[in-house]
Amino acid sequence: MPNIKNFRAFLMKQQKDEPTFSLSGIEEKLELPSLLLQHFLKGRKDLGPHTEKVIEFFSSIGYDDNTPY
Repeated sequence: MPNIKNFRAFLMKQQKDEPTFSLSGIEEKLELPSLLLQHFLKGRKDLGPHTEKVIEFFSSIGYDDNTPY
């Protein structure tokens, strides 16, 4: 089970550290509902059935569930 709070912190850090980091581009690539990641960051929605796919994608680009962000 992924650490969702840690993952949310990772996404916020990515957005802050990398101005070209595009959540909408990732949503499109992973075929996620529009604005899902933005709502997730703001705590309005969870990732629901997309959790595994999203965590797997971000793990492939450097997210580590065991590293605090």
